[in-house]
Amino acid sequence: MADLRIALAQIDTCVGDLEGNAQAVLTWARRAADAGADLVAFPEMCLTGYPVEDLALRASFRRGAERALTATATRLAAEGLGHLTVVVGTVGERTTREHDGAPRAPPTRPSSCGTASCRPGTTSTTCPTTACSTSSGSSPRGPSRASSRSGAAGSGW
Repeated sequence: MADLRIALAQIDTCVGDLEGNAQAVLTWARRAADAGADLVAFPEMCLTGYPVEDLALRASFRRGAERALTATATRLAAEGLGHLTVVVGTVGERTTREHDGAPRAPPTRPSSCGTASCRPGTTSTTCPTTACSTSSGSSPRGPSRASSRSGAAGSGW
């Protein structure tokens, strides 16, 4: 059986600095490859910086993070690191399944109208706000945004 050398790159990133964080991924991926690694794993949200918080709500930021991820993959290949498996964390606009074993996108949940009495998971029939239109995904304030988080409360992650 062949050995698998794994590098853990616990790097310090800057929130919102997509270009700088992508450069750090390239630099540390090169170092991992030079040390003989077959796979290098980076921290959660390393391209976006952590904690990403409200930036993740901006579609323009999610698109920028997606572009940074694509550009980073392209540069890794161009710099001769196409053999190295690089695991990074980021946000984006779409979910793809690259193989049959990949996890499915999380199910979307009904949006809320944003009032204190209407919480995520509320439907238009259970929301006490008459202006709530959770079934259509919009509210009097405009389209609502659903978010998902990885891990579960109390899971220790």
